[in-house]
Formats: sequence, structure tokens, C-alpha cells
Amino acid sequence: MRIVCEATQSPELKIRRAAFECLVAISSTYYEKLAHYIQDIFNITAKAVKEDEEPVALQAIEFWSSICDEEIDILEEYGGTFIFGPHVTGDTFEARRRSRSG
Repeated sequence: MRIVCEATQSPELKIRRAAFECLVAISSTYYEKLAHYIQDIFNITAKAVKEDEEPVALQAIEFWSSICDEEIDILEEYGGTFIFGPHVTGDTFEARRRSRSG
């Protein structure tokens, strides 16, 4: 994870974008293991959305979209609680839930 997170700060656009694509893949495969890294990932993705070029920013947004998908699945399947609720705003979560329903 450390290497992937460091790669999001690369001077090369392609490397930054690929690093965020890796984070998206990791988020769905290893969702329950991300708790240790989530604050750092939040900081990295927030910075990318605000400051980076569009292809990178879109992948940073896709990371949180993937987290929303995982949390919606947990809610629907188990009625469980969210691991990353404080980092995913209610509006983001609700918009993602509606898009999956429709």
C-alpha cells in the first residue's frame, strides 16, 4: 500500500493515474483491510480531486465510488454498519445508491 500511495504523488501523469486505478482495484478486493490506510487515502484523493489533472482526479473520485459500492453491498447483504462512513459523505453515498438502483 505504501508504494501505491507514494506513486499517487509521482511527477508522471500516467503513473499517478495508474496508482489511483490500483487503489480502485484494491478498494473492492481488500475493502475490509483499508481501515489502517483510509485517512491517508482520504488526504491523497482529496488533494488529487482539487489539484491534479482530470484523468487522475477522476480515478480519485472513482476510489470513493468503489468504497460506496462496497458499503452499499454490506448494507444490502448484511444490514451491517459502514467502516468508512465518516469519509464518504451522505450525498455521495446516496447518489451512488440511487445510481445502482436505477
